[in-house]
Amino acid sequence: MKKIAVFCLFAAAVSLFAVEIPLRNPQFKSVNGQITHWTIVEKGAEITTVPYPDEPGSFAVKISSKNATKYFGIAQGGFDLTKIPRPKAGEKLQFTLKYRQKNENVADGGFSNVVFYSAKGYLVGRDSPKRSGSFDWEDVETSVTFNEFPPAAKFMQARFFLGKTTGTIYIAEPKLYVNVIKK
Repeated sequence: MKKIAVFCLFAAAVSLFAVEIPLRNPQFKSVNGQITHWTIVEKGAEITTVPYPDEPGSFAVKISSKNATKYFGIAQGGFDLTKIPRPKAGEKLQFTLKYRQKNENVADGGFSNVVFYSAKGYLVGRDSPKRSGSFDWEDVETSVTFNEFPPAAKFMQARFFLGKTTGTIYIAEPKLYVNVIKK
């Protein structure tokens, strides 16, 4: 009985810690101008890679727009949904994105987003707060929560956006984590 109690305490403690969902090509390396394993969300902005000064051999993605017409960004999906924990009663699902960001003259913000899709399309998404203005490289840690794992979800994406604004954002060293937290 004592072993069962210890195991239950261990299992409860483990569920409180975030699990990393590995991103493919977090160094933003490109082949023939295409950033492998990343998809451009909306065409019309300059979306390229530039050398990332803090990590030799790595790159940052640069998203730049002169027109505040659309939400320009990049996305990655294809995550194994069976490995994402399911919240129980009194719990919710939390996704945390950690990355480095630099802004140049951004009027209305760069942000990240996690979104679930069904076989028919968009189900639900959550945006992080926008980060506007100009600043040099900063560590960003931002979380979004879902009260439940969407029952019809077939896939999800992690996305980085330059909001419907002008300016340039740079994103480097992204990492995605998931855990279950209390409501």
